[in-house]
Amino acid sequence: MRRGILDPVAKTLCWESEWAGPCEFPRIDPRREGAAAQFAYVAAHSTPQASCLGPQDQLAKVDMLTGEGQRLTIGEGRFVSEPIFVPGPGEAEDGGHVMAMVYDPSRQRAGCVIVDAQRFELESAAWAWFDRVTPPTLHGSWVNAPKA
Repeated sequence: MRRGILDPVAKTLCWESEWAGPCEFPRIDPRREGAAAQFAYVAAHSTPQASCLGPQDQLAKVDMLTGEGQRLTIGEGRFVSEPIFVPGPGEAEDGGHVMAMVYDPSRQRAGCVIVDAQRFELESAAWAWFDRVTPPTLHGSWVNAPKA
């Protein structure tokens, strides 16, 4: 994962390496978009070889100040799509939840996993399995249901 820094006055673009893990779809707390952020959440491959086998099979929380990444395997043989960070009520940058679509090809089902961003562990995750399969690379936005 690399960060591009544009300087419109100097007309330059510089790249900084943030994390060496194979990954895609970096997301940060939406309240920090366009500003410095400490944490990014990505869909990651468990190994470089896993990238040849299919979509990403892990979620990762990357500390962009230290370059350290926490990996979370979402289940044997399951694939994960772009993670979305949902801020909680406090000010902590990682105080919220990470939501991601999950595809389980062995059971031909899809769902959503919701992980506490600070704890970042599967043991406390919430799962919602759907009654139909969604594409494993679904990208979308989560919105509140309209009030009746």
